Amino acid sequence: MASDNSILLVNPNQMKPPVAPIALDYLASALSEIGCKVDILDLCFSVDTFADIRRYFASSSASVIAITLRNTDDTSFATRDFFLPQIRRIADCLRECTAATIVIGGSGFSVAPEAVLQFCGLDLGIWGEGEYSLPLLVDRILKGEDYRNVPGVVYRGKKGFHRNSPTYIDLAKMPTPRRDTVDNRRYYIEGGMGGIETKRGCPKKCIYCADPLGKGSKVRLRSPSSVADEIESLLGMVISHIHICDSEFNYPREHAIGVCREIIDRGLGSRVRWYAYCSPAPFDEELGRLFL
Repeated sequence: MASDNSILLVNPNQMKPPVAPIALDYLASALSEIGCKVDILDLCFSVDTFADIRRYFASSSASVIAITLRNTDDTSFATRDFFLPQIRRIADCLRECTAATIVIGGSGFSVAPEAVLQFCGLDLGIWGEGEYSLPLLVDRILKGEDYRNVPGVVYRGKKGFHRNSPTYIDLAKMPTPRRDTVDNRRYYIEGGMGGIETKRGCPKKCIYCADPLGKGSKVRLRSPSSVADEIESLLGMVISHIHICDSEFNYPREHAIGVCREIIDRGLGSRVRWYAYCSPAPFDEELGRLFL
């Protein structure tokens, strides 16, 4: 059986082509830093989701379970697949199998935290990024301490839900995340691609975009060398197609140029193919040439 500091990360996203849950790789790195034993229950490729959950808990246990919610629906007008009923069924199955505390978070959760908790019958979540808040929350839970002042925590109280303001971390000071918790290679073989972030946050006011809700309105940059280190780790898994998950890769322009030049200087340009969201401006010939 797992030890008392065991944390289970759950990916319920079963969309196809599959999207590797990079958040779980990032969170696993942060949780390992505080001495947690981290395991993952990735339901993306499950044929029988609930049998797989029960099979896991037949031989393993966890003190805290963290579910990542990437999307609340498939964002497609043609299919309009709403994911929360399945998330609720997964949460119900988890509760049948274990008394562990269940926490939910992710970009989809951050759009409407209280509504998601209410719909799914859950009591606790983290909105915004979790690398700081989740380890702190887990530490409080494991020690039996009050967690109600943890940044970014949303919890059910006697008079409804309470939401704490998040803490946004300095990405420039973060170590390069390990990418060895999620089976990124399988996602790639099954038709997905590797994913990385070079920055977080966006100050723009686009009414259709949810990124500022989960990542904040202030742009925070990773160092180009750390980004290239992460690309190299994915290439080491024979993953040569990468999606840059920034809101807008070319904003700010100077950072995008720095990342591209680091990739070129390390000789990675001929080994990797990458995709990114970009703003029409600032976009010029120099940037376009570096993208090639």
